[in-house]
Amino acid sequence: MARVWIAVDGKKKVWKLPEAPVHVGSGEGAQIRLDDPEAAGRHCRIEKTPDGWKVSLLSEDAPILVNGKPVAEHYLAQGDVIKVGGTEIHFELLEGAPAAPAPKVEAGVEGGPAAASRRAPSRRRAGTAGARSRGGGAASSSRRSRPAGRSRRSSRGEEDLEERPRGRRYRQPQGLPGWATGLLVLAGTAVAVLVILAVIRSMSPAPDLARRALTEAIQMGDFDRAYERLGKARGVLSEEELAEWKDKIEKAKQEDALRQKQARMQNDFLVHIKKFEESKAVRVQKLKYRIFDLMIRCQLFLQDYPDSPYADEVRRIMDKYRGEVDMENPEWPWIVSMVRYPYEKSQHHKRFDRSFRLIQLVKAKYPQFNNAEQMGKLEAETLRFANMYGRREVEDFCYKKIIQGGEKSIPVINEEIKDLNWMIQHVGVPQWVERGKQALKDLLAYRDKVARELEGR
Repeated sequence: MARVWIAVDGKKKVWKLPEAPVHVGSGEGAQIRLDDPEAAGRHCRIEKTPDGWKVSLLSEDAPILVNGKPVAEHYLAQGDVIKVGGTEIHFELLEGAPAAPAPKVEAGVEGGPAAASRRAPSRRRAGTAGARSRGGGAASSSRRSRPAGRSRRSSRGEEDLEERPRGRRYRQPQGLPGWATGLLVLAGTAVAVLVILAVIRSMSPAPDLARRALTEAIQMGDFDRAYERLGKARGVLSEEELAEWKDKIEKAKQEDALRQKQARMQNDFLVHIKKFEESKAVRVQKLKYRIFDLMIRCQLFLQDYPDSPYADEVRRIMDKYRGEVDMENPEWPWIVSMVRYPYEKSQHHKRFDRSFRLIQLVKAKYPQFNNAEQMGKLEAETLRFANMYGRREVEDFCYKKIIQGGEKSIPVINEEIKDLNWMIQHVGVPQWVERGKQALKDLLAYRDKVARELEGR
């Protein structure tokens, strides 16, 4: 047998240790519960092993000290002091304590005082027998008359307040049958296995979640978010795997930049030049303001993609319509139509960045229109519509419709992420580019939250 005790207001609070493991801490699940804010819920475990009594650390964030030295496991000896948080727990072995003295037996009386009193023929003889054994009777009477809640004082004058470790399955097994002790051990083992399985289940999805988050960020082309997720994955994934993911992000970033450039080049040619050149307004009606717009588009294409495989075709289109309009002296309505076209004709995916670029081109190439009365008004109008577009995508669609509206459909959220990405790339206003990036982060975090909720159902 062994026990532990702590000093509380000059008194000893004692726990006798059973053979089953006992948890020490400040939580509800601790059998030896400490009123100590520095102690963890289950701080350490004291158990009896074939090699002796052992204390084991359970909380990685809160250490234990045995005789002033930090330990993870330690076999206890008589008088060891375990420090848990700010509490010192004293360990004592009881196996070597002297046994209580056996009761004296009167000579010639079989069975001792109790048997003699049972055979006494009268009260007088019973009283005499009681007188001969008054030492034991007085002690018994003294014990019976001690007030409830008080305990024996130790030889040092301190009061021992004995308390059994909490928990029904940690009751002293000395008086239990063998089958009951085995059942308790089996139940404790089953609980331990269930706890371990729960911990494994709670921890094992973490690497998978980190990998999935990285994969989604790469697939979305959001490489800033991919690097952010990579930083959060430290401690979850190994250093070798983190290095592999970093290489994947860099490679995907380069491939995405090349793919986007090729896509823009192809789109600028097939849609903004070839389709525009084949339109009725150019091919049949030969409207001068539309031909002027086409020629400016061709000039910008050759400036952006001089080595494009479509460059020769673009030059052929320019040669075909070169004599149709005076490119050196355009009319003001042509300028207005060309600047408004990228955001007026598109119902959703507006290109304000292209309109602002055309404004800068006109200012540089046609100084006769660079004045507050004409170009200033057109520039202010374009900026006003760009702000309306940015506010709609960020505030109305992202926050009000999706996040504050509690949208639970992942496809709908993904569609809004796609539109928000388009706005960030093409709004052309720095204010809404920054606010759009923050809104995109909030929207991605909201999508992750919705995905976890749907997986938990």
